Order: sequence, then C-alpha cells, then structure tokens
Amino acid sequence: MHITLDGQVTRNHRVLYHERSLAGLLHLAAAVLQMSTIGEPYIVRYLGRTKEEAGLSGVLFIAESSIVAHSYPEYNYIYLDLFSCKDILPDAVTYLRKHLGLTKSVKHILPDRGKTHLEVEH
Repeated sequence: MHITLDGQVTRNHRVLYHERSLAGLLHLAAAVLQMSTIGEPYIVRYLGRTKEEAGLSGVLFIAESSIVAHSYPEYNYIYLDLFSCKDILPDAVTYLRKHLGLTKSVKHILPDRGKTHLEVEH
C-alpha cells in the first residue's frame, strides 16, 4: 500500500526546521503504523537554490518498506510518503494528520505491494 499525506502544518512546526524533530516524526509514524524500523532515520538539510526550495528530507527504512518526509519551511508545508507491503490503517493516517494539524491533506492509495508476483523464467 502506498499513501501520500501532505499539507500545511499548524501544529508541531519543529518538524519543518529541526533534524531531530523530523527524525522523531518518522519514528512516530513507524510506531503509529505498527511497522518495524531498520536503523535510524537519515535526514538531509537541503539549502536549495532559493529560500523557497530549502527544507529537510528524511527517510526511515522499515521492514515493510520505507517512510519518507520532505519539509518546506518557507511554505509551512510537509509531504509524507508511506510505502508498505503491509496494510496501512486509516486511523494511523488520521492520527498523523491530526498530530501535524494538517490543513490540507491529500491521500493517494495505490495497489497493494507483494500481493501478486511476476513469473520469472529460469
């Protein structure tokens, strides 16, 4: 399952600016989604060509796949990408949206991963 969650942040603004706060959000997302983390989040501060492009990007690998976040502090905006071969519970997505106080939230649900397999010739 693949869900994207994005919008303007009205609560917990530190995730937009501070590496440790964004890492905490990635860990929180894994816990709420009941996913198993593999290691620690990897966070990169992108300075951008302009102030509007600057922000943080982070990834947390989970046994089920990955959780990715991109922040755009100049716009008070965050983008979360939840990608898993395990079902993602709607209540978990709602919790994350409320935790950040997202004013606009777009969810895209794509076909389940790992449900079908390609035939491989040997």
